[in-house]
Amino acid sequence: MRRDDLDPDARVRVFAELAEHFKTLVSFPPEAVEAMPDEQYIRNVVDLLFRPRGAASAKAAAA
Repeated sequence: MRRDDLDPDARVRVFAELAEHFKTLVSFPPEAVEAMPDEQYIRNVVDLLFRPRGAASAKAAAA
């Protein structure tokens, strides 16, 4: 939520550290994450952790 308040270099470092941590917890196929920027990786993690239940089904049904 405060990412735009960070200095760009600090922002890159913060997301890199967070992504490194989460990548040690869950293993994904390399081709699924190797080209993904760290910030997007973390945004995906946050979405998965905090999305209301059923929201994924609703999104899929709407598409």
